[in-house]
Amino acid sequence: MECSESNTTTITAAWEPTEAALTANGPQPLVCASFLHAITGSPNIAAAGPSTWQLVGAYVEVPTGTIFAQGTTRIWFTTTLRDQSGDVEVWADEKAALGLANVKTSAEFEKCFEEGSLLFPRCNVRGARIVRNGKVEYRILEARAYDEIQPFTKEASNLFDLMKVFGRTTGGIVPARLVELESDPSVGIVVEDFPVRKAIIFVKGTERSHMDKLGDQRKMVTPVTCAFDEADALAGKKYQVIAFCHENNVSDFKFDKGYALAVLTGIHCVDESEKEYELVVDSVTTIIADNVSKTRSALRNLAEAIRNETQMSAPSEESVVALHAGKKRCRSLEAYPSDTL
Repeated sequence: MECSESNTTTITAAWEPTEAALTANGPQPLVCASFLHAITGSPNIAAAGPSTWQLVGAYVEVPTGTIFAQGTTRIWFTTTLRDQSGDVEVWADEKAALGLANVKTSAEFEKCFEEGSLLFPRCNVRGARIVRNGKVEYRILEARAYDEIQPFTKEASNLFDLMKVFGRTTGGIVPARLVELESDPSVGIVVEDFPVRKAIIFVKGTERSHMDKLGDQRKMVTPVTCAFDEADALAGKKYQVIAFCHENNVSDFKFDKGYALAVLTGIHCVDESEKEYELVVDSVTTIIADNVSKTRSALRNLAEAIRNETQMSAPSEESVVALHAGKKRCRSLEAYPSDTL
C-alpha cells in the first residue's frame, strides 16, 4: 500500500502535557510531617497551598510491601516519612529510592530489598504535594543523607525546638490562634478547616492558676488570653486552660500569669452567650519572658508555612565562608536553598 501526505489523516492531536514538571529547586516551605498529615483530608486547602515542601532530619521507612508499580519493573512504592512531630504517608519513585539506598541501579535496590539489607539513612527531604481525584498525595522528589555538621537556618532551629517540646503524635498537629479553634464531633478539633488531632497554642495567664481535687487526680485551671497575636482580643472570647494531672506533677501545669506553650487536645463551649470556652491540654511548657518573642516568631513562621509559601533565610555568613573553604559540604539542589538538604 502506498502512503503519502495526500492519503493520510491525523487522527489524534499533538500531545501536550497538562501538568507542570515537578521540581524542588529554589526556596521551599519548611514544614513538619505532622503538618503535611493535617491536610491530607482537606484537598481544597492543600490545593491552595504551596506545591512543594521540605523536611530536615527525617526518616523514610523501608517499604514492606511491593516496591514496583503494578504490572511493571519500575520502582514505585508507598512508605512512611517520619520526623519528631509525627508521620505521613509518601510515595517514592526510582530516582528517590536509589538516592535513599545509595545504589546506582534498580537491580541493586531490588537485591537489597529481597535480602533484607535495605537501609535508608536519616535524611533531608524535598517533595511535592499532589491533589488528584479529591485526594492529597505526597511524593519524594529528592533526598540527601542528613549531615549534622551543616548548620541549620534559624527557622529550622526554631522548628526543632518546638517539636522537641511536644514530642511525636499520630495524626496532624498545627500551631493555632485561639480564635481559629473549633470543636468537631467527628475529628475532635478543627483549625481553620484543618482537621487535627492536636494543636499548639501559645497563651498568657490572666489570673493565678487554681487547683481542684478529683480523688487522686488534680484539675489545674488557668484563665488565659492568646499570646500568638492580637487577633483573639477582637473576638471577645474567654478561655480557660484545663489540665488534668497527678498531685506529684502539679507544678508542670501551673504557669499563673506567665506565658506557656500547650498541646491542645479538646475545646468545649461552657457558655455560648458569654463566649466562654475550656481548652483541654495534655502538655504545658512555661516560656520565660526572654523567649516570648522568639517563640511567637517561630509559631507564626510555622503557621504561614502550612498555608503559604514562605522564603526561608540564607545560611549564616560563617557557614558560607566555611563551605567555600572546603570544610563543609553543601547537600542542596541549589547553592543556598531554604534549608540545607
